[in-house]
Amino acid sequence: VTCPSSLLAESAVMEKPTTPVLVTLQASYNAGTITPAVRMLQVGCIRSTQPSKKSSEFLWDNVASLQQQGFSVEPSKGTVEPGHKRTITVTWTPPSGYKPYEVVQTCVPVTLKGDETNVYSVTLMASVSTTAD
Repeated sequence: VTCPSSLLAESAVMEKPTTPVLVTLQASYNAGTITPAVRMLQVGCIRSTQPSKKSSEFLWDNVASLQQQGFSVEPSKGTVEPGHKRTITVTWTPPSGYKPYEVVQTCVPVTLKGDETNVYSVTLMASVSTTAD
């Protein structure tokens, strides 16, 4: 799976490769009801070498495109104080028109800016399980 060329172009400009991350989500279907899939991710800031820099920032790109495929990310942007972590909740609810057993897959860049800028190439893969847990 490759990400959009805009991510690759941005990475090339920064002359730093992106870091790939895979997040799998599995919603469940039981007795006619779909239970959305939920994953918790953490971003953190260990420390800052710049005394004037009080926090690091994170930003998920192209959130509107994610929502069209049934994904939601909360929060999609924010700050993290040095020495702390921030939890990001990724939820997937199959969109209308979803075909059973179909795997929904998309790739989105997540940018973390602190003392340096890092771009993570996050691949989200989701499906529905019809088996009992």
